[in-house]
Amino acid sequence: MFHIYASLEDQMPTLKVIDAESQKVILFWQYNPKNKSNNGTQHKENDRKEIQHLFKELILLTCKQQAVNSRVFSCLEADDTDFTLGS
Repeated sequence: MFHIYASLEDQMPTLKVIDAESQKVILFWQYNPKNKSNNGTQHKENDRKEIQHLFKELILLTCKQQAVNSRVFSCLEADDTDFTLGS
């Protein structure tokens, strides 16, 4: 389980994902305005790259969580087959 904190400070969006058990920050993202020019095309390209970066990090986090769940469930299934019926 995760705690998700999203905020907007000085027009800068941030996202923090914290593991509920360990209280460790497992994902921190803050918009990075690399291009400060008035060129609208450059701003749009930077915005696109920043959103892509955020979604990449979220997808990787989801994959890590699914891998952990998969290992847990496959271990549970293996343990379930160790019993014998009736005697």
